[in-house]
Formats: sequence, structure tokens, C-alpha cells
Amino acid sequence: MKKIILSTAILFPTLLWAQYDINGDYKISGNVGIGTNQPETKLEVTGFGVDPNALKLSSFDSQTNTISMVFHPRKNYLPNPASSIKGILDYGLANEEAGSISFNTSNSGQLTEKMRIRYDGNIGIGTNQPETKLEVTGFGVDPNVLKLSSFDSQTNTISMVFHPRKNYLPNPASSIKGILDYGLANEEAGSISFSTSNSGQLTEKMRIRYDGNVGIGTMTPDSKLTVAGNVHSREVKVTIDAGADFVFDSSYNLRSLEETEKFIGQNKHLPEIASEKEMKKNGLLVGEMNIKLLQKIEELTLYLIKQNKEIKELKRKVQSLENE
Repeated sequence: MKKIILSTAILFPTLLWAQYDINGDYKISGNVGIGTNQPETKLEVTGFGVDPNALKLSSFDSQTNTISMVFHPRKNYLPNPASSIKGILDYGLANEEAGSISFNTSNSGQLTEKMRIRYDGNIGIGTNQPETKLEVTGFGVDPNVLKLSSFDSQTNTISMVFHPRKNYLPNPASSIKGILDYGLANEEAGSISFSTSNSGQLTEKMRIRYDGNVGIGTMTPDSKLTVAGNVHSREVKVTIDAGADFVFDSSYNLRSLEETEKFIGQNKHLPEIASEKEMKKNGLLVGEMNIKLLQKIEELTLYLIKQNKEIKELKRKVQSLENE
């Protein structure tokens, strides 16, 4: 009996130690429970209480810098020692964010959330209350902005940038070749500008203003499309509300050539056509000007028809005189 007791006493610590130290492969065909004696899955880890033992999966280097994935029922939980934790994936179950997953970083024990996948499927970066499927938020004078970039092997970059400052140029500026800038500065609230950059010098090329006006070569478009420069096009279609066929109406008052000559002598331009001075000051409305020019062509046609009739009548009279 003494031998049995002695053997058990020697064997028990060995068995106890074997529960914590396994060398080689160890296979279990059933479910494994840690913190529970009724595991319902292949591995179930359970903690209870106000400060429960959570599931923590960690990886660390020789400098004790640790990245961890933590599952626990408390929001913004930071394991000890906090100073060694550099990142946490936090699956919290607090009532205000039940079932959300947050991605956190830590600097000397100060936990800061960087991204959250909410229980409703919304994802927030820079916010823990995303209201859409993806919401990216930055704060401060120089906030973290959303930047979508594409670059080649020569470090030439084209970027789409969202931020609250006008004419913002990310670093390194010298590598940026183009920017789509959604600025919210007070002077151009909600405008979108398209810019190019040469060696860090940002130049705006096109702007869609908050009021819907589009400017190319100008930051202050005063029409639906304002172009400060030349436009080359194969064809331009202008929608008009009226033509110049009223000239051929029997009630139209066609000036005599004598009246037209007198008007030109006094004003140095055709009737109903803007003067050179007015054109330089106000520009030309292409649709309106084409109608005016067509009106003058139709008036000229009427003059020619009338003149042709007069010529025929003169020829008839001449022929009549010759026949006498």
C-alpha cells in the first residue's frame, strides 16, 4: 500500500505538468473547453465576471512589442502590461456596441481606436459611429484624409483626395501628378477641383462648384460651363427657342436700303446687331447671334428678290422701247 501511495505521489505532479507542457503532436478527437466543462465547438474559451479572462492571441518580437487579437465583453479593454501592447483587434459586447469589432493601436498604454466594423455591417475609419457601409473621418487643422492613389515604378502618382482644406497637397508633393480635391473650405464649400502637379507645384485645371457650375481654367465659373481658353470641337449643338423665319411674314417691316444706309452711317454697325464695343464687353451668345445673322441673311434675300423684280421690270421697259 505504501508503494502505491508513493507511486501516485510521484506520478501526479508529472500528470499535472503534462497538462501545460506538450512536446510533439497531441491529438484530441472531441471538443476542447477552456473555462468551461461543456464545450460546444472544437475549441471554446470562456471567461466570466466583471473583468473576465478574455481570449487573447498575440505575436511579439524580442523588444516585447506585441500585437494582439482580444475577445472580451468590455469596450476598450486593454490587457496588462498595457505599455507593451501595440495593437488590438477588439470584439466587444458592451450594450452600446454589441457585437462590433474594433481595431486599435496603443502607444505606451494609451489605446486609440482606428477602425470599427459595427454590428450592423457599417465600417468606420476615424469614427466609431459609422452611418454608412464605409465612413472615413478626419479631424483637426490637418486631418487624416481619404486618399486613393495609383502609381507606377517611377513614383508618379495620381490621387483622389477628400479633405477640409483648399488646395491641399499630400507629401511627398513632388511625386503627385494629379489630385481630385473635394474641399470644404468656407470660400468654396463642397466644391470639387481637379488639379495637376509639377514638382510639387499644384495647379487647378477644372472645378465643379457647390452651385453646380463647372469651370475649366477658372475657379469662379459663372455658368453651367465656363472655359477660360480655347475649345476645339468637331460639332456643337445649340438648343434654341426661336428662329428668324418671322422675316418672311407679310407683316414684317423690312427697312428700306436707304434707312439701313442711314443707320450704318450713324452707328457703324448693322441694325439689331451689337456693336464691337458691346461684344468686347459682354461677349457673344452664340445661339442668339446665329439667329441675328440668319435674320440679316433673310433680309438680304428679300432685298435681292425685290431688286430682281425691279431689274426685270426695267428690262421689260427697255425691251418695249426698243420695239417701238
